[in-house]
Amino acid sequence: MRETKRTLWESWLDRYVDSDDPTPLFATTDDAGLAVELTEYGRRQRRPVLRRGEAMNAQLKQAVETVVEDHETRRGKYDGLVYLMYTIEESQVIPYYIGKTGMYRRSDDGLSANLRNVSETGGKFARWGTGTRTTSVI
Repeated sequence: MRETKRTLWESWLDRYVDSDDPTPLFATTDDAGLAVELTEYGRRQRRPVLRRGEAMNAQLKQAVETVVEDHETRRGKYDGLVYLMYTIEESQVIPYYIGKTGMYRRSDDGLSANLRNVSETGGKFARWGTGTRTTSVI
């Protein structure tokens, strides 16, 4: 039986997305999650960016560490990460962005720069907000 795109999407969501207990992407200052925390980012020209939530930082770190360990041990279980920014409306997952990062560099089988040092510095991956300290609120 051939699955429709909708069936494939819903099956993927059921397997990989916990819509009953989603992880907030950004740090907030109110119970409704409508006032987000900002921090400054950039070496030369400091600019305000949204601060990623602690739960998201922890989940990101765990996922990246799993893929990095797979790369180091050469088990071959993972090819990288798929990540999803979404909201929930009337119990339906509404995607805003779906992205992926591969495990390997373009030139060889070394670890992708997107995954390198995520645990220590935030790395290049997951540029939605940053995990540094709060400087202001909007």
